[in-house]
Amino acid sequence: MDIERKTFTPPWDKPEFRRSYNFASLKKGAQAARLIGPALARKSDLAWLDGGSGSGKSASFLLDNLMRRNIFPGQITLVDRNREALNKGFVQKFLLENVAEGARPKVLSQPADIKSLPFIPEQSIDLYTLSSVIEHLDPMERKAVLEEAQRILTRNGVLLIVCPLASPFAKAIHRIEKRLGLVSGGSVDNVGHIDETHKEWFTRDLLVSTIERESDFRLRGEDFYIYGSIRSFWRVWLGSRLQALMPTSARKTLAMGGMFVFQK
Repeated sequence: MDIERKTFTPPWDKPEFRRSYNFASLKKGAQAARLIGPALARKSDLAWLDGGSGSGKSASFLLDNLMRRNIFPGQITLVDRNREALNKGFVQKFLLENVAEGARPKVLSQPADIKSLPFIPEQSIDLYTLSSVIEHLDPMERKAVLEEAQRILTRNGVLLIVCPLASPFAKAIHRIEKRLGLVSGGSVDNVGHIDETHKEWFTRDLLVSTIERESDFRLRGEDFYIYGSIRSFWRVWLGSRLQALMPTSARKTLAMGGMFVFQK
């Protein structure tokens, strides 16, 4: 195993992965904006917190699609423990290139752990997004994150969770990729995803029941994507095209990942 780890080249270091990751993030941003749009349509100058934001690339794709739906945040707070990632500033770059100076929302980048957000006042956030975050948390960490989410979200605030899902189809794909050496570590029946830092590989039902059991949040909407295997641009492109022709029930069956709207 040690030899495998030393010789394994993470797919995210490859140009092809970065290209497919960007395209998948673009598609997820459009899909997520459609899902949360109705709950946010009546809010003006909403306050948005993106937890575990990293470089802000995923948030920038979601922001683009929210603005296309005439939903304009007044303030965006990006939180991540990795200061270097935050400093890449993809959200700020997007706004600088696409939004007139007087119309840009205020953007705050805060190096911090989302388990504790003392700098965020109670009931001050309208939208809290956790994209590719929940699967990295152990039960104690997840409980702390959900408690903070309950504290900071407004009465009708939206918690959006986006994460990979362990559907039978996804497990089959990951078994194939593991045999081909495209993933390292983990058990396909348990975590077995692209990143060994994943603590949990949820099914749809397990995720929803876990969030509702551990918090006061209740599911208000959901959607699924089948282009979660993002090591090939053409696989993502083909998956997104096929997905556009599918009803939600079919996407759920073939889900590589899902996005879930929770509210108190």
